[in-house]
Amino acid sequence: MASLVLAEKALDKLRNTLASPFALFLLPLMIMAWRLLSPSEADPDLFARVAVGRLVQAHGAIPLIDPFAFTPTLPLWIDHEWLSGVVFWFVISHYGEVGLIALKLTLALWATIFVIRAARSYASSSAPNPAGLSVWISLCMLHASFAWSSTLRCQGFTYLFLAFTYFALIQYQRLASIRYIVLLPILSIAWVNMHGGYALGMIVIWIFVIFAILARKQYRLITVIALLCSLAPFATPYGFSTFASYLGSALLMERPSIEEWFPLFHDRSSFIASILLCLPIISGIALTRTARDRLAIAFIIFALYCGFRHIRLGAFMMITVAIFGAEYISVTINWLRGVLPTRAIRFERALALAVMGLAIFFLLDFFRLLTRPATFSINYSSYPVHAMQWLRINGASGKLLVDFNNGSFALWRLYPRFKISLDGRYEEVYPQQTVERVSTAFRFSTAEGKAALKALDPSHILVSRALVSNQELQALTPEWRESYQDTRFAIWQRKDPPITQDLPAPSKLDMWQPLF
Repeated sequence: MASLVLAEKALDKLRNTLASPFALFLLPLMIMAWRLLSPSEADPDLFARVAVGRLVQAHGAIPLIDPFAFTPTLPLWIDHEWLSGVVFWFVISHYGEVGLIALKLTLALWATIFVIRAARSYASSSAPNPAGLSVWISLCMLHASFAWSSTLRCQGFTYLFLAFTYFALIQYQRLASIRYIVLLPILSIAWVNMHGGYALGMIVIWIFVIFAILARKQYRLITVIALLCSLAPFATPYGFSTFASYLGSALLMERPSIEEWFPLFHDRSSFIASILLCLPIISGIALTRTARDRLAIAFIIFALYCGFRHIRLGAFMMITVAIFGAEYISVTINWLRGVLPTRAIRFERALALAVMGLAIFFLLDFFRLLTRPATFSINYSSYPVHAMQWLRINGASGKLLVDFNNGSFALWRLYPRFKISLDGRYEEVYPQQTVERVSTAFRFSTAEGKAALKALDPSHILVSRALVSNQELQALTPEWRESYQDTRFAIWQRKDPPITQDLPAPSKLDMWQPLF
């Protein structure tokens, strides 16, 4: 009996430790760092972004016409992420792959810090359970961590800017502090040139403005700030009206072939996890007896709509509910304590023990990851590394027919000697007719595919063996011949040079060495 009492006291002490401000910051940050130190898969869009950054450096100007493709392109190339490309190229050219990974970690951890601070500031008036808050934010940010799981994407800047925007607005609303919101117009100038998530940020700011006006409280300054932020497209290379028109059409564009734009239920595990995280919030809202916080509920509803509508917006959903759902998580916890006091205490003790066990595991594995060279290098195994190296060595110049997923890698490795047919920048660069024609051209055995291939008239074709069957490849002969092959990719061209199969893999330095 005495040992049981001692164990309960130890678990209560552990529960109180999790409620400390130190644990509130340490636990989510440690989990995020552990999650993002896993070996990184190179993101398909990274290579094109780095190429843009290199192009800006080489020419001293932002290109307005795409130079990478041989297929028909849009008359004006509106690259809403050009500044991210400049940052990526600077980091990779000066600090290599370690620099990119460090930048990813920096963006993710600072985003987490601002989420923690925003959640604490917003929930302070409702006196939330601190231990519950630390676990809640940890779970939300762990679920959101997929947004940073690849090497680095431009959306990393958006999630940092979003978290800071929430924090700045909450500091103004709760504490009447203007020291952070006055930075938002400057932040918007960078944001609008780094990622299209700027539009999401404007929606967040204007929701705050609308509720401030309805409450007739602190609305004048925040309205001025919102107007200044909304003028940020004037600071793009394309002008306000052109950029705003492009951004509006890009947001409304259907992307039926890109998985991350699918509804969330297409990713079953993420869908179930999101439902489980949202249920305590919904129950907390239903259990609230006093006047509900309409601003928080508005943000929760908006975030849930975005997150369940598109997989890629799941991180925005988790960041938002981590901040505004904390109050209602507290309501749910307190209700459970009142209805089932004994079981609630046992559950909290068990949860504290489980969290501590996981924290120890994360910490040990974190140090293990720090000792592995693979942690600080990028995985290129899914890309045609050897095939592109073969073309760099054996191909003088030409036009490469390449699929959507490998186009970005190909243009980075081969430009300017080769131009490509299509890549992941399609909504910025390519009309829909080009996208459809390139996709059709890979159906070599069909009449439509042969017509598309003839119209495009490439000199080389990069074939992914996972996407193209041997029967389809037979339809290329005798006009086309296979010049290079490995276990995953092949290169076909009209002439028949010697086949090279055993090229050494390019070094890490060579991987990021451009031809321009």
